[in-house]
Amino acid sequence: MRSDLDDRVDALASTQLGILARHHVLHAGGSDHYIDTCVQRKRWQLLHPGVYLTGSAPPTWLQRQLAACWAAGPQAVASHRGATAVWWLDGATEGPIEILVPELKGPEPRGVIVHRTRRWDPDHHTVRRRVPVTDINRTLIDYAAVCPPILVERALEDAFRRRYTTEGALRRRLAVAGGPGARGAGRLRRVVDLRPEGKPARSGFEVIVFDILRQFGLPLPVRNYVVCLDGVPVAELDLAYPDALVDVEAMGAKWHSTRRQRERDDERRALLRALGWDVVEVEWEPAIYRPEGVADEVRAALRGSVAA
Repeated sequence: MRSDLDDRVDALASTQLGILARHHVLHAGGSDHYIDTCVQRKRWQLLHPGVYLTGSAPPTWLQRQLAACWAAGPQAVASHRGATAVWWLDGATEGPIEILVPELKGPEPRGVIVHRTRRWDPDHHTVRRRVPVTDINRTLIDYAAVCPPILVERALEDAFRRRYTTEGALRRRLAVAGGPGARGAGRLRRVVDLRPEGKPARSGFEVIVFDILRQFGLPLPVRNYVVCLDGVPVAELDLAYPDALVDVEAMGAKWHSTRRQRERDDERRALLRALGWDVVEVEWEPAIYRPEGVADEVRAALRGSVAA
């Protein structure tokens, strides 16, 4: 039979991803005996000492990330790859559970990557999807310390595209984040310095295609170039060489897979070619497995424009 305490505790759990800490239960009027009873009757699952998941379903990644923060102490926040997944940035996956704590010593929850830092500033933390997490600029800096540049660039462009931050705000943070131990700051600064001017990339695949052009020594294109006809915008190109009239399109499945999307692609391609543009369409598989072929195709298009 349910009690008022059961109702209070379950209502609280429903506001925090189904996760409870011991102090929550005690504050609601429960006791250690009550907690032990809920665990023994399999109403709750013990995730870490003093941290519980209500119900019998396996914990989701997000629940495990929140539980890890609470198990490590009141100031712990999701960080690095964990924070990037909490922010849901492009290219991030719900993989490692990673947290940042200010103490040089303290609890280390099982199965959790714990980063300890003296660069602790509560103003650089926030809550996202009900999980305490580093703010977007600190997240990008820490992510750059543990991931390859292409993944960092994808996350960076996504953060700009979704207006979580701006290049100016990020550079201001980088200006004060340098110094010994700030490995991610230097790496992220290099990624920002290599960005093309203009709007953020519209997809992670566009970042991959741009990186191929950069990797194989091609001239860097203009990102999101607007083509006008009689002063009226008629198309926005992913990666354009305006002087050569060459358009490089990243044909990601998300934006080019439905029938209507393919019809719009055909109409757009016909319009651009009528205006004298050479359109190079880059599909996922060649870009990932045969990037040199993609570079050769773009190079040939640029040479053809010069010959013409």
